[in-house]
Amino acid sequence: MSENARNTDPETSHAAAARISTTVRQRVTAIFVNFIHGLTDEELQRVYEMSHGLKDIAPDSPRKRRSDLTRDGFLKDSGLRRSSIYELDQIVWVMA
Repeated sequence: MSENARNTDPETSHAAAARISTTVRQRVTAIFVNFIHGLTDEELQRVYEMSHGLKDIAPDSPRKRRSDLTRDGFLKDSGLRRSSIYELDQIVWVMA
């Protein structure tokens, strides 16, 4: 079962959610490889949208995949913080 589909969804929905999650995760990883000084979640969202669009995914999917990558030890908190017009002191995430 995919964590990105409801338990009541058919198996085909779970399979599609797993495929999309894997694709987004790979894309988020590639973005961080190219941004060695790190990104905040807001910056990641903008870069992802400019590179790949958000047509077939939930708007917060890149952030969720960043969270998965952090949990799995691929990304880490750099200790740096950046502010934006929307939010103060955002964590800057970098490759672990």
